[in-house]
Amino acid sequence: RKPTIVTPSYCIIQTDSKQMELSVEYLKDMCKTERMKNNDCYATPELNDKLYLHYKGFRKIQALEAYTSLKVLWLEGNGIGEISGLDQQTMLRTLYLHENCIDKIQGLDNLVELDTLNLCKNFVTKIEGLEQCSKLSSLLLAHNNLTSSEDLEHILKIPSLMTLDVQHNRINDVQILNILSQLPDLRVLYLMGNPVVKLIKYYRKTIIASCPNLKYLDDRPIFVDERRRVNRWKKVYDETNNYDKALEAERDEINLIRDEKRALEQENFRNFDKMVREGISERMKKEGSLECKDNSEENDENVDIENIENQNTGIVPFPENEELKAIREARLHKLMNPDESTSTSTKDSTSSSSFFVKGIDDKGETNEVNEFKKLLQQDIWPEFDQSTTTTIKKNGGIQKEEVPPPQTLMPPPPPPVVAAAPVLHHMPPAPPLSEVLMPPPPPPSANSIHQSLPQPPVVPLPGNTDFDELD
Repeated sequence: RKPTIVTPSYCIIQTDSKQMELSVEYLKDMCKTERMKNNDCYATPELNDKLYLHYKGFRKIQALEAYTSLKVLWLEGNGIGEISGLDQQTMLRTLYLHENCIDKIQGLDNLVELDTLNLCKNFVTKIEGLEQCSKLSSLLLAHNNLTSSEDLEHILKIPSLMTLDVQHNRINDVQILNILSQLPDLRVLYLMGNPVVKLIKYYRKTIIASCPNLKYLDDRPIFVDERRRVNRWKKVYDETNNYDKALEAERDEINLIRDEKRALEQENFRNFDKMVREGISERMKKEGSLECKDNSEENDENVDIENIENQNTGIVPFPENEELKAIREARLHKLMNPDESTSTSTKDSTSSSSFFVKGIDDKGETNEVNEFKKLLQQDIWPEFDQSTTTTIKKNGGIQKEEVPPPQTLMPPPPPPVVAAAPVLHHMPPAPPLSEVLMPPPPPPSANSIHQSLPQPPVVPLPGNTDFDELD
């Protein structure tokens, strides 16, 4: 036995026409099933704001009286031949009725909030019954049976209309331009696929010039530059009725637009360059003011710190010795500029000998060196090394540029510890004088060494020994 498959009643399609009708039971059953699938449908009719009733095969719109909160209703792909049963849907904003069998627009008097009406691929022959839809902005009537401008005159009663789609109809009346030009807020127009497109001379330019607020025509948008060119072309063409002159005026307008764009780009570049320069100058001013402020703050801080330290430690400020200050600055200069020490050392080597002679001969200079030695013996600068004293002796005491840098800042290593010789209380007796004065014996000769060595025993060889065979 095959398993039994349970199918909802609203999904069963039979040949009986009663099963194709839209009923209250069908709507409740459908809402319950969709709710189980986590869709936006509710068993309570007043809570539903949208219904999906497309491609079900319905022939008539009915049983929607309880659904008063509907805002969107999908009814496309059915066999509906008449618009009816929508008197209670006063809040409806979007109605999809395309791909049905509707030939007349009616039954929409109570839909005062309607914004979009889609009636594409039906059999509509005339636009009518929309005077109460004061908020209608999109009317889609592609692939219908509209033929003349009289079939479209009713749209003049809908001043809020912004999108009109009448493509692929049978419109062949050039007077449609008068109707389209009277729509105050028409933004999007689809007119291609109609015979009138071939009948309107300079079709795109004429439509753009006739509809001042149009932003999109057929297959592409309308930009500002294109509208300027078309307006110039239309003005000259209406005045002269000469296409060549109108085309030349359009070309002049194109060149003018190009020049304006180039001038605008240059102006933008100059403005940007000016902005950058102003920003740099402002930043430099701020940095300069900040540096002055920081220097003043640092000076104040240094003064305050010195005063605080003197107050806390009780140190009395005393001027530094000028000679020691010169020596200290010379050493600091050599430490900070080691490359200059090599160049100055060669100059010192040439004048050192004459300086020594001058220092020895001149009693005044030797006295200055002696005085400086006395200063070194004091505790004014205990860490003064020998290299500095030698340089001072050479230079007479105060030449800070030629003092070589110290070899190392580490203290000199301690002298090596030498173990003391052991003290002998009992000295051995001295050898006799004859042994001390005797000359050393001569070295042995080679023969005496050979005779003193032990000789190996002599082994007799057997008789008739052939030495060649032994070899």
